[in-house]
Amino acid sequence: MHVSRFALALVFSCSLAPASAQSVIDVEAQKAAPAQVQDQVQDQGQSQTLPQPPMQTPENSQAAAIDRAGLEAEIASLRKEVASLKNLDTEIARLKEEIVSLKNEIAALKEPPPPRPSADLTSPADKGSDLSIKLPTQHDIARARAYLEETWRRLVAMVVAMQKDIMRKG
Repeated sequence: MHVSRFALALVFSCSLAPASAQSVIDVEAQKAAPAQVQDQVQDQGQSQTLPQPPMQTPENSQAAAIDRAGLEAEIASLRKEVASLKNLDTEIARLKEEIVSLKNEIAALKEPPPPRPSADLTSPADKGSDLSIKLPTQHDIARARAYLEETWRRLVAMVVAMQKDIMRKG
């Protein structure tokens, strides 16, 4: 009878041992190493249940608030950068379109020169009797002679005046 009681106590204690290990989680160990607690829970075959979050202490909550505020500030600055990059992309696209339109305007302003008139490549001998030379008249010759004589007189007068100036200064 003692043996059956002993066997019954042994079976009872073995069946309670895994249940008690699974249900008792050390609070201090959870604060110190939440990853270890999670590994222990998974090792015990309870991969369906999620580990409990670590208990919040004033130091942990303050550090979390600081980290959260820093992360939120960084997220806000990154959003601003993304928005400015999008603005730059739209500005670049607008400037490219403006460059194309300016190039088109410049091309329109540079009209090609008008075509050259076709050159008459026939020789004067081939033209025949259409070619006539107009000779100067006696009146034209007399006017040209008078012009040359007057020009010669002025030139001689200037040379004589220059000689007189040099003689006076010398």
